[in-house]
Amino acid sequence: MRRNRIILLMLWLLALMAISNYGGQISYGFFILVTLIPFVSLFYIFCVSRLFRIYQHVNTHGLIANHDSPFEFILQNDSFIPFAGVRVFLYSQFSFIKGLDEKAEYEILPKGSVRKQTQLYCRYRGTYNVGIDKIVIEDFFRLFKVSHKIKNPLLVRIRPDVVHLSYLKNSEIAFKAVNESRAKRNIADVLSREYVPGDDPRLINWKVSASLNKLMVREQIGEELSGIAIVMDSCRYSEEIEEYLPLENKILEAVIALNLFFCEKGIPVFTYFEEDSIKQILAKRDAVFDEVYEKMSSFIFRENQTSDKLCSDILSSGALISKSAVFHVLHQLDENYYSLINEIEKHNIPQIIYVITDKPDESVLSKQVPDKTEIIFIDPDQDLKEIM
Repeated sequence: MRRNRIILLMLWLLALMAISNYGGQISYGFFILVTLIPFVSLFYIFCVSRLFRIYQHVNTHGLIANHDSPFEFILQNDSFIPFAGVRVFLYSQFSFIKGLDEKAEYEILPKGSVRKQTQLYCRYRGTYNVGIDKIVIEDFFRLFKVSHKIKNPLLVRIRPDVVHLSYLKNSEIAFKAVNESRAKRNIADVLSREYVPGDDPRLINWKVSASLNKLMVREQIGEELSGIAIVMDSCRYSEEIEEYLPLENKILEAVIALNLFFCEKGIPVFTYFEEDSIKQILAKRDAVFDEVYEKMSSFIFRENQTSDKLCSDILSSGALISKSAVFHVLHQLDENYYSLINEIEKHNIPQIIYVITDKPDESVLSKQVPDKTEIIFIDPDQDLKEIM
């Protein structure tokens, strides 16, 4: 573009010299032609920016992080002049469109269009703009370039990914603690549930099993108390979406994965988090897991939901004391969490702490932690199947 402007300026100076020294119709005609080129280019860009139409569509109800979704966009020319030098630029920070080259220039004939059907991939859970961010229009002579921002961008809500963990490190500790807790609560209740491997055959309810044509066992009083607890950090640590979005996405992804893993094993899971006060979600084998997923999908992290308030409310409630094992999903391991962890340790409860951060503080590992506690760092862009 700069080179073309220099060439045009040199031609204009030559034309000016020609009419000054020689005159004549050819010299004046050439001078007028070179002088008009910039104005024609600007008029062309003005027309394109006014007459250009862009349409884009995505199924806003089925968008899940780390999954492809059908995406379509149309570049439309409703005028009687051809369009050339049109480029599209995307919102590429949190998502990208497969098979679309931002360097490609589109030429559209009068009353014509360009249609692209491809896939949209979103990296994080949250609400943000996707698709086409702006178009850039360049004239035929490559003298000027104008950027045109899309007035109505695609604002979508992305749901968190559901990661199925076939194996969970240190899960044996949790399973052992659950079994020991269940063994102590051996009084059968009148309620029944479906048999899972590892249940005591003496608890099989043969009458109910015969009527339902599948093995059913009597639930034990206090069985839910022997479940797993998850403590979720619900504080927003930054005002910049680039910083908090990947972090919050991975926290929710880890919490959902833990809920699903233990539910599939027939172990009740209690998830604790801070809103106006301490809140709890229970997921167990005979409950609908979708309820947990829906709550995590719509969960809002806030600055006032601090670790101090979360730890204080949990300790006041005494909710974790009766659990078999506790999993913490945190952004940072501060003094408030250390106090909570040490208090739980007094009740001989094993704990696994997942710290979600792209800047792991290795000095944390050197601090005194209880014997039954393990700390694992997870990068916000890391695959949970590789680290959990």
